[in-house]
Amino acid sequence: MSSLLITTSREPSRRTRSFVNDLVKVIPNSIKFNRGKATYEDLATVMRLHSSYGVLMVLERKGNPSALAYLVLGGAKDLVRKYLVLISSLKLLREIRGHQIPYNVRKLALNFSKVPQGFPQRVCEVLVEVFRPVLVEESEGLSDAIELEVTGDENAASVAFYCSNTGRVCGPAFNVVKAYTYL
Repeated sequence: MSSLLITTSREPSRRTRSFVNDLVKVIPNSIKFNRGKATYEDLATVMRLHSSYGVLMVLERKGNPSALAYLVLGGAKDLVRKYLVLISSLKLLREIRGHQIPYNVRKLALNFSKVPQGFPQRVCEVLVEVFRPVLVEESEGLSDAIELEVTGDENAASVAFYCSNTGRVCGPAFNVVKAYTYL
């Protein structure tokens, strides 16, 4: 089973490290990689070692996570940026009242038919490729799953993670303000 490697830019803030930890908890088959001084070439090597399909790099600005860069293998040793998603209004799991800590997450599910037309659907298409959730028609019968919820309008898309058993928030919540495609 291939995995998603999740890492940060160099010298991340505490808040960015917490965001990465929150993402790893809700995305099945994801691996946290402490970047340190690793180059893109080193990341490509680690990707091959773990049979990863991509690298999700959390970029920051003034100590806050500001973007998600999705990178894939381009050549023999190269990582190529495929998507860049600019985020705002981030709430870490610990900052959300009534949250629940997810354990033993086996699958991430998304009901694409509930996603509003326009920008939220475009964001959702990117997230489907990056997070690789199971696409479902109904939320019923999803036990031990995390539901990825994307809402919003033409200006921003809101992303949140909910536990299917309890309906409580169990992951970070953030807004996507722009999504760029490179490949």
